[in-house]
Amino acid sequence: MDAEGESPGRAPRTAVAVDGKTLRGSRTALHQAVHLVAAAVHGGAVIAQRQVATKSNEITAFRRSWPPSTRPAPC
Repeated sequence: MDAEGESPGRAPRTAVAVDGKTLRGSRTALHQAVHLVAAAVHGGAVIAQRQVATKSNEITAFRRSWPPSTRPAPC
């Protein structure tokens, strides 16, 4: 590793933040509220977002929604 903590010859890693939200006002008499899980990079750019069946742990939903081969950025 060099002074900045990077490994020579390897591409820099990108940090991805994962957050889940329930959409306010999306619940009706016939439907449950909509739950979304989003992945964002530093700076706030959302790089992926998916609707999930129920409100749950965001990390678990992220792992189920994006298998390692299809994840939006290195994790």
